[in-house]
Formats: sequence, C-alpha cells, structure tokens
Amino acid sequence: MRNNYISSLQKFMFLMLLFSQGLAAQNSNVSIQEPASSSSGKPRYTVTSAPKVDPSVKKSASGEVLVVSPELIKEQPTLSPDLRKHPELGMVKLEGSPNSAEEIALRDANSRTFKNADGSFTKQQTKGIFHYKDAQGYWRTIGQAPVMLPGGKIGIAATDLPILVNTNTGATQMQLDRKGGNLLFGEKALVQYIDATGKVVSTLIAKEATSHVFSGNELILEGMWPAIDRKQHITYYQLETDYILQNRPTGALPGGSMVFTENITLPTGWKIAEGRGEETAQGWKGALEIVDQNGTLKGRFDRLVFYDSNADVKNEGQALIGTYTYRQIGNKVTLGVVVPMDWLMDAKRQYPVTIDPTATNTYGNNGDLYFAGFNAACQEQMNVNVPAGTITGTASTYTVRAYLDAWRSEQRSRVGVGATWTATQNGTGNSNGSNNYSLTGQTIANGAHGGGNIAFTWQGIPYLPVFL
Repeated sequence: MRNNYISSLQKFMFLMLLFSQGLAAQNSNVSIQEPASSSSGKPRYTVTSAPKVDPSVKKSASGEVLVVSPELIKEQPTLSPDLRKHPELGMVKLEGSPNSAEEIALRDANSRTFKNADGSFTKQQTKGIFHYKDAQGYWRTIGQAPVMLPGGKIGIAATDLPILVNTNTGATQMQLDRKGGNLLFGEKALVQYIDATGKVVSTLIAKEATSHVFSGNELILEGMWPAIDRKQHITYYQLETDYILQNRPTGALPGGSMVFTENITLPTGWKIAEGRGEETAQGWKGALEIVDQNGTLKGRFDRLVFYDSNADVKNEGQALIGTYTYRQIGNKVTLGVVVPMDWLMDAKRQYPVTIDPTATNTYGNNGDLYFAGFNAACQEQMNVNVPAGTITGTASTYTVRAYLDAWRSEQRSRVGVGATWTATQNGTGNSNGSNNYSLTGQTIANGAHGGGNIAFTWQGIPYLPVFL
C-alpha cells in the first residue's frame, strides 16, 4: 500500500462569473476563480490563471496586460473626478474580450468587474490578491513576477508587501506587515557538516555568487558554495529557496547531518512559534510561524521537503520531510535546515538533490487534504457578491500539487454551489508535481439571483488505491 500521501490545495483559486443585471436582462457568463493554499507538504489547490488579452497590447511594470481604451472613460460618466485620474483606468481587459470595459469603481483587493459588449457583466474574483492600494489610495494591479531593480536587486515591488533579493549576496527582504515589518535573511548563510556526536566537522560560509540567472519567477545564484547553487522562486505571496546539491557530498559521516543555517532578523517584538508538526530527535518537523508582538500570524516557514532527481520513483525514499532547528535571542534567529547524511549518501539517491524551505507572507494561505472522501472539513470556500440578475455560466481554474509519495493521478477535486457540484476532476500522471484544472462552461450557479453573496466551494481529496 502506498503511504504518506502529501498534497496541497493552494488558495489562489480564481473564479469568473458572468451575469446580466435585472432578472429580465440578457444572458451572460460569469467566471470565478479562487485560490487554494497549503502548508508545505500537502495537496495544494491554487488558482493561478490571470486574465490575458490579445497580442497587440502592452504591459505595465507589474507584468499585467494592459490596453489603453479612451472610449472606456467616456462610457463611465458616473466616475468621480478622483477615479478619472486612476493610473489604470481603461487599461485592463477581460481575457478574450478586447471590447470589454472594466468598471474601475468596483475594484477591490480580490475582484474586478467588466462590462461586456452585449451589456452583460463578468466578475473575476480570487482568494489570492489582484490589487493593492498605492500611496494615493488607488487599487493597483499587484506584481505577479519579479523585475530588475536598482542596486543589483530583483523582486516584486508593485505590492504593499515587497520581496527583494540581492543578486550578488543573496540578502533577502520580505515585508510581512503593511506598517513595514521586514523579514531579513539570506546573506552569509552557512553550510555545516556535523557528525553523529553533534561535532561540527566543517563550515562553509556563503560567498558572493559567481554569476546569476534570472528568468520568469526564478533567480539562480551560482557558486555561493562549492557544487551548491541557490535557486529562489519569487511570487507575490511566497519566496521558495532551493539549495541544489549538484553532487554527492564527500565524506560519509554516518548518522551525521548536513545543516544549512540562515541568520534571520525579525522586527522588534516578533518571534518564531511552532505551527502544526512534531518534535523529533533531529528538530522540529513541521511549519514554523512568524508572529508579531500581539501573537498575530504574519508569515511562516513552510514544512520542509527534500527530494532528488528521480521524481517518478515511489516508495524508495526519493523524497523526505525535513526538520528545522532554531534559536532566537531578541529579534535575531538562527534557523537550521537539517538534512540526514545517510539519506544524502544512500546509493539510490540521484543528484542533483533539492533542499526546499519556503517562506510565505499573509497573502499565502494554504490548506491540506487528508480525507478519503469529499468532506466539509477538507475544502476551501469563497463568497462572491453579485447584484440581482441572471447568471448563465461559471468558470474556475485551480492547481493541485502532490508531494512526496503522492501521485498526481491520485488527485480528486470538484467545485460547487450549495448541493450542485461539477463533475469530479481526476488527476493524471504517475509522479508527484502539479496538475492544473480549468473548468469552463459550468452551470452550478445558473439562474435568477436576487443579489448578494454566492458561496463557491472547492473540495479535494487524495484518492488512495490499495495495492495488495
């Protein structure tokens, strides 16, 4: 029997809902997407689709596709003088609908609404974030991918929680609080080899990168330690830091460990707290939470996952849940990522090997899947406020990720309104990794709507076949 199923429903599900205002109005389609989330390690459903437009458009600094449409300004005569100065007025278009016009006054952090050419409306909503408020109070499109910034940095600055990385030293700044609370780490990180008695045999201090590669959401810093690279995947809600071991370590050290140590600075009064997990002889196996002086969650270090290059092999220990060690004095934290040397030196290990700690801010809110059947305790829900009218269609996009011994083919998921559900969606692929799901032309919310919230629910389960 396969065990240790780990998969996560990432909370970035995205929903589009098409509606016509007035009970006698024309039919229209509504698309809604919502994000799912997960603490590192379990199934994630994430809404990752973002609106696209035709290729004749330009892009903003945040990477959002824009179309300048002076006609839109004329079509919204009720806009206040202040909103007529909105820097994105007339720019964002609905995917596949170049004649759509965004109702900019209806923007909020999680949704946007478009008027279609036939007079109907489409509302897009996510459990992630579409927009942030700038200094002038305008809802601006949040950056989806990092860009080059002054001072040898890359990062996402088009947000109220910026993430910045120095391409030479690896020094990283994640703002976790809108009042300016920053998490600082990444510079002069250590790699230590420790024997079975706990004695430190050798220590390597990270040097400046010999070179870096920046593409899409990924930054690779090369040569910080011999035969070890640092890869960082940057999104507006998390920073995944991968230590990539190109070769098997020299020197066996049976029963020992290889420890990656980060020196972290927290805002004054903040602390590290243990989330869900368990204490082991090697350290904390689970998530670590970052809380402020009032105990409010501001971010987390997700549960550790280590894996080698043989992603298709199951039940052979190719992936492993790792452990943290940590010590805090004042606002300084020494955080260790402990990798068993016996696992690294195993003859079955295929290199490169990836050590995968991930830091998330409060935009990243993930949920895990445990149950063997669809269950209210294993779901994500999003309320979508829609005015009175007729709803004629719903579309939803999300991603499910399988970890460790989970296979993508074991994923089962569905989307519903009340007791009406889409057909069960089945994953494909005899390996771990992600499957993307796009459900279009759905009728789960169709019909007359008297106005107010409609609750959309995403459910997922790990389907576990039994092998005799």
